[in-house]
Amino acid sequence: MGLKLQSRYPGGNARMIQVKDSSEGCEVIFAADPAGGCKALWFCFRLVETAPAETHPDKITLTLVFTRNMLGFEQPANCHPAYQPQGKNWFRTGGGMVRTREDGQVRVSWQIPYPSPSTEVALCHPYGRNEVDILVRKSKNFWRTDVIGLSQDGRKMLRLSNDYGKTAGQQSGLYFVGRQYGGETPGSWVMDGVLERLSREKKNDAVVWGVPFVDTDGVALGLYGAGGVQQDMCNAWTASPQRHEVQVVQNDMHAWATRCRPSLVVDFQACGGTNIEGIHMVVPDKESDLDGHNMAVKWAHLVTDALGKTYAAEEPVREDDRAAPGCRRLAGFVQEAFSISTLVIKVPYACCKGTLMNQKQYREAGRLVGKAILSRL
Repeated sequence: MGLKLQSRYPGGNARMIQVKDSSEGCEVIFAADPAGGCKALWFCFRLVETAPAETHPDKITLTLVFTRNMLGFEQPANCHPAYQPQGKNWFRTGGGMVRTREDGQVRVSWQIPYPSPSTEVALCHPYGRNEVDILVRKSKNFWRTDVIGLSQDGRKMLRLSNDYGKTAGQQSGLYFVGRQYGGETPGSWVMDGVLERLSREKKNDAVVWGVPFVDTDGVALGLYGAGGVQQDMCNAWTASPQRHEVQVVQNDMHAWATRCRPSLVVDFQACGGTNIEGIHMVVPDKESDLDGHNMAVKWAHLVTDALGKTYAAEEPVREDDRAAPGCRRLAGFVQEAFSISTLVIKVPYACCKGTLMNQKQYREAGRLVGKAILSRL
């Protein structure tokens, strides 16, 4: 039996360290690739059998190494990667087995069923352009796609909308933002559920625009984008943007604001890799933005109540708009430019309290969020 790790495809990210074959079975040892950033998080790869054997083990072991170099991996046992054997649905692994080496390095292992000609493995279910196309098709073209600019590497940046509005229009306006970091797929699945819910709401007359992938290059290349040579997307929302993609979205937001009555911006993110406390609402700190804080708290409590105990963390998290001198987050830009609040939704990669999340449950949480937002509009 021979296994090869493939990660050179859209969204792929991992480095094979070693494959161990023994009488006890097969172990694939891998690491998340920081890919130019100082913080590693996302991994997504495909295991392909290159030398089929007459007999196979019933299971193979996946072992992630260098976990203490990853963002949000303080409790590696809480990580439950998703995997998809060829021709089957996605599944979640069970709890990981954590081992600490003599030098203090921590690694975590999971077992998955075998054999399969190929198996895709990821920190969380991947979400890319194909999933956006499925969403649009299922909405029966309620959502339209437009290209609003190019990424730094020249990839097309997409915007979804249900209505272009009209100059000085008075319809309520919603603007959604996803994937400021390329690996935050849990936020994408919840955003998908929100957009699905809005497409089925017959009484919705809001002008809704949304950018599913701000970090378009990171999504395509499997990058996480945290703390690299360039400014992180989420901290680049200054008056003169420090990333071209942020400038593209800012310009699109200004156009949106002239064609509706802006009501709310929603930013879909992900929690640290092993967070299990549920879906968090993040609001601006009082000291940095009192008006924005008060408005965001009302939205946060509305959505938290809608998500209920199954999905929601108990209390909103306060966050300073300026993480460091010279930086600014989306919420600060929105408050200053449009005098409205931004609801930041952070979604766990695996567990919401006791619920081990799959695509269906992420979407269900999104539908609840969408319903709550519409109820206030």
